Amino acid sequence: MDSLSQKNLAGVTWRRSALAGTIGVVSLAALLLTVPRVSFEYVLLPLFKDRYILPERRFWIFDAVTVVWCIDGLIAAFLLFRSTAARPNLRRWARRAVLFYFLGLAVLIADVLLGTWLCSHCT
Repeated sequence: MDSLSQKNLAGVTWRRSALAGTIGVVSLAALLLTVPRVSFEYVLLPLFKDRYILPERRFWIFDAVTVVWCIDGLIAAFLLFRSTAARPNLRRWARRAVLFYFLGLAVLIADVLLGTWLCSHCT
């Protein structure tokens, strides 16, 4: 009976670690791609151009949601790695962070689809 529970715990830990690694890598890659572009577009470019026009509101809302989603993904990955049997009080926070991560992903996908649909009907 003891070896059965150890195998089950090892399987859950392996899946949780794989999910945490995937979320962490995707979030870090997206953050490392987004932050330099955002800082260039919103901070550096207005300093060097004479008549700079800020991007449309839908773009800076998307950029802000993307940065928040990436930070939430990093937090979710950290909490998933830390939520082992020795720390059961972190499991609830890890579940919430992962839930917010996937909800944020759904919002980003819906935002892209809605923006594409709106642009195709505006012209």
